[in-house]
Formats: sequence, C-alpha cells, structure tokens
Amino acid sequence: MKIKTISPNNKHFESVCFHLTLWIHQEFDYFLYLQLKWDLIDQYQLAKTRHKKKRSRNHFPKIIIATHKGDLIGFCRLVAEVLPEQKKIGPWLSQMYILETQRSKGYGTKIIEYVGLVAKKLKYKTLYLRTEDQEKFYQKLDWQFFEKHSENDTEFTVLKKNL
Repeated sequence: MKIKTISPNNKHFESVCFHLTLWIHQEFDYFLYLQLKWDLIDQYQLAKTRHKKKRSRNHFPKIIIATHKGDLIGFCRLVAEVLPEQKKIGPWLSQMYILETQRSKGYGTKIIEYVGLVAKKLKYKTLYLRTEDQEKFYQKLDWQFFEKHSENDTEFTVLKKNL
C-alpha cells in the first residue's frame, strides 16, 4: 500500500471526486460531481497561491490517497476548518473514506497515521475531526472527545488527537 498527498492533476483525482460525490450525496449525479471537482480544484489553487504569497504553513486543503497495486482504496482530506464557528482550531482530518471492498484491512488506520505525520510536519500539535458514527473507531486510535455538536438535525462528535 502507498499513501501520498495528491494534487488535482494526479491520475486518481477523478476517482476521488467520483467516490466523494457518491458518499456525500448517496447517488451519482454528474452535475454534483463536476461541482465538487471544481470546488476541490479551486480550493487547491487558492491554497497554493496563498502559500506562495505568504510562505505560510497553511497550505490547505490536502488530499491524501491510499493505493494498492495502483488502485485507489481510500482517501481523506486535511483542511483548515470544518466548523465555521471553530475557526481557531485545526487542522481537521475530513472526509475519510475507504472503499467498501477495502474496509477492515487496516487501510483507514494507515491513512490516519499518515495525516498525523503531515500535520506534525507542518508544526501542528493537535488534529481534529468530526464524526457522526465512528467515534469508537477513532478512540481506539487514541483520539479524545472534544465536544458534541448538532447541525441541521444531525448530531456529531468532535474528536482531537495530540500529535
């Protein structure tokens, strides 16, 4: 298995957009796919421009993928913020996804460890995430409860991990 950070010109970028669209919207719609794809590209280009101008450490968002024998098996994003009311904390592990056929093989754990290394390399001491239903999985990986939230009738937990 290989894990790496990619840009929109990587050969797996289209597949990440496809799976992310299915996951978020529970169906594939070409227009939603294009909107998501262009949003990710715009976010990437904006972060790249900011990084060059300010020489800041906040070169976000980052797309991290895991591949096995050249095939995409999972991905996540490392982003500056997830909750608008929590702009002072971050970065965030976001949109963690392992293809269903690849689950329970340890790939998710490896991706999470890699994201922690990326954040640590950027000199962050804490990483955050939000989850609706995977709190126990993350707690097994030493994530700790931070706070509970509710948004649009959806309850979720914010967890943090010291790096």
